[in-house]
Amino acid sequence: MKSKTGSEFNIIKKMSFLINSFEREVLNRLDEKSIPITRIRFGILYQLSQEGSVEQKALAEWNSVTPQAVHRHIHWLVSHNYLKKQIHKKDGRKYDLIITTKGFRLMSECHTIITTVTQDFFSNLDKKERAQLDTLLDKTKFYPFNI
Repeated sequence: MKSKTGSEFNIIKKMSFLINSFEREVLNRLDEKSIPITRIRFGILYQLSQEGSVEQKALAEWNSVTPQAVHRHIHWLVSHNYLKKQIHKKDGRKYDLIITTKGFRLMSECHTIITTVTQDFFSNLDKKERAQLDTLLDKTKFYPFNI
């Protein structure tokens, strides 16, 4: 039983290191190019681009933050013209968030950097190994997104 626990700990340690290293590298490259975005802001833009309309509660859950934090990030994205608010057609108390042209340009720049970092990180894996990794990630309980 000891070796299993040690093995599980090693997996956790490696996954944690990989995730943190990946995020740090992406953020460093974004910073080098003076791209003004955080992980949460990118997550908000990404979800809106995929889903169209998403409630703040769902955005908060997807980004692992509070709805209040999402609200602050949305406010920043709106004030910098990456998003615009539009009154909901059926319920005047609600509003829809629309990604602006500037927001789509920002996402495109981020996507290019994320793709490059991903290729760099997994350059030692051949196509078959990458496919296996993708399959394993899809099987995990906490990976419900089709990214």
